[in-house]
Amino acid sequence: MKLEVIVRIVMLIATIVGYYKLYEKMGRNGWEALIPIYNIYVLNTYVQKRNPWLVLLILVPFVNVVYGIILLHTIVKGFGKTWIYTLIIAILPVLILILAFNENDHYDENRALENC
Repeated sequence: MKLEVIVRIVMLIATIVGYYKLYEKMGRNGWEALIPIYNIYVLNTYVQKRNPWLVLLILVPFVNVVYGIILLHTIVKGFGKTWIYTLIIAILPVLILILAFNENDHYDENRALENC
């Protein structure tokens, strides 16, 4: 039981660090990834260039999961990855570290907004 809790805490911290670094790679402040709801607002408004009111979709059960995957896919596309990579990160969020710390991956806003 204790090992499971420790593993979950380590994975949570690793995911938070990954998103912090990812926001910095996208040209945003890293601290914006740490504030609940505001981090979704930043992704929605500044990264996806959509209406800020769409952030309220995260309050609707089941819709929030779909909307979260759509936002994640926009980020992944910006790094030149495919939808398969999006699904892998959606299942194992700690793998966001690969995007965050890989020096060969660079975020391109135009690529992220293609077919959005």
